Amino acid sequence: MWAAGVYVFSPHARIQKYYENIHVKPDFNDALTVAQDMITAFIKEEYDEIYLAYNHFNGPLSQTPVIEKILPLEASVLVHNDIRLPNAYYTYEPQETQIFFVFNP
Repeated sequence: MWAAGVYVFSPHARIQKYYENIHVKPDFNDALTVAQDMITAFIKEEYDEIYLAYNHFNGPLSQTPVIEKILPLEASVLVHNDIRLPNAYYTYEPQETQIFFVFNP
């Protein structure tokens, strides 16, 4: 969200945190900062659900607004019956169920 967006949305919604200039040229560290803030707030139960809203760029004259639920994770996101994975053995530390419940208490 750019600075003008803060002024547009602030009368209608409580803006918890504003990230300066990450829209210009976002990198992994910017995404990591935002993700860590969201996960921390979710684990502290400040929010029940977290959504990501963005414009999907179709072309110069067309953008589609998209809203995706990020947390809590849905089981359907974790299981894809239509994808055939090669037979492989994965080791999880901690156990995969513990990892799941960290993000989906």
